Amino acid sequence: MKDIVIKYTVGLGMPKLLFLIAKATSEYSGAAAITSRLKDFSLRIGMEEGIGVFVLIGILSYELSSYSILTYYQDKIERDRSKLQLKNPDVVLRRIDTYSISSALRRKLKTKYLLYEF
Repeated sequence: MKDIVIKYTVGLGMPKLLFLIAKATSEYSGAAAITSRLKDFSLRIGMEEGIGVFVLIGILSYELSSYSILTYYQDKIERDRSKLQLKNPDVVLRRIDTYSISSALRRKLKTKYLLYEF
């Protein structure tokens, strides 16, 4: 379940952090700072497009964190296999079940392991 919390935290937190930094560096304050920075992020097209840019940043951050977590656990499986000398695929699959991750990620890891290791 840690993977879900991380993905949503990054997906929601990254655009907010960028916006807060951008708003803090604005020469305006209050609502003028918000509208000014949203317009700046939209390449001077409009405030609504600036909101769309932050939504896109959130989606990209979510997907990037998803990929990073998958890569981390794939590397972890390889480290466990080499460190513990796990040769039997059933032992590796049981080892994947011990990770505290979502069932969707667990299924994906098992599928990738079975498809690419044999």
